[in-house]
Amino acid sequence: MGPILKAVVILACYTIGSATAVLQTNNSLAPTRPPITRATPAWITEFTAAAKANNYGQWATILAKSDPKSLFVQDGSYFRKAVGVSDPTTVLHHKEPSSDECWTVDAVSLFQLHENGKLHPLAICIDYRGSLEKSVTIFNKRMSPQDSTSGEKEDWPWRYAKTCAQATDWMRHELAVHLTLSHFVEEAIIVAANRSLPMDHPVYRLLYPHWYKTLSLNAAARSTLVPQIIVDIVGISPDRMLIKPPVRRCVSNLPIDTIVQNATALSKTPTIPTTLLAVTCLTTSNGAASPTHSST
Repeated sequence: MGPILKAVVILACYTIGSATAVLQTNNSLAPTRPPITRATPAWITEFTAAAKANNYGQWATILAKSDPKSLFVQDGSYFRKAVGVSDPTTVLHHKEPSSDECWTVDAVSLFQLHENGKLHPLAICIDYRGSLEKSVTIFNKRMSPQDSTSGEKEDWPWRYAKTCAQATDWMRHELAVHLTLSHFVEEAIIVAANRSLPMDHPVYRLLYPHWYKTLSLNAAARSTLVPQIIVDIVGISPDRMLIKPPVRRCVSNLPIDTIVQNATALSKTPTIPTTLLAVTCLTTSNGAASPTHSST
């Protein structure tokens, strides 16, 4: 398989999958598939310590007895580092002249996958500030998916924590995974495929139905969605977002094997949670900011 065709297949399969796959569980946190990974021993240790320190003794006991392979995290702890903020206590916020004040949080959520397939949220660190010891972590009052939800309506700390988790999920999934990796990165592959593959090629015929509106959608995103909507609501100032020219222009000068290598790596690791920072990830082999608690 030639390098261009290899790029088309890898990028297309990943981006189509990320846009259409749905995690078959009700985690009661977000409307989209949360980008979760298996909890590392470091995360399990931190959450167990947080449970003990905040008088959640029952949760500390449950975590100590749980199979580590059943525990997962939705990790936004690297957001500050990704946008160039070295102080973990810095509040990320921004206000456009025509919008309300908006904030970004580095929420970290802990889940447990039960044998019946239910993914249950155990705890949420609402804004990670270097360690859970220095952060606020809220634990779920419902110990299992079977527990009644009748009290959640008035459980305001937990409702606020879920809001923070949903905001982090939106930043990472919708902006990094969906908008950047599915739409903007795929644009370069669409152009390459149209220039390199015959229209009757089996791969071209297979993928074209997924692509026939992408270029027009991306043009609208660059002209309207990003500058008029996303900038208003992300809670990060434009200078920190490092908005670059369209990804298509930045990728076009790279060897195709470099694009394949880095795009494959991006599909397996957390990505920078801003609209066009994938440009940075694509131009260096380790451009994506890595969480302190990286998983293998």
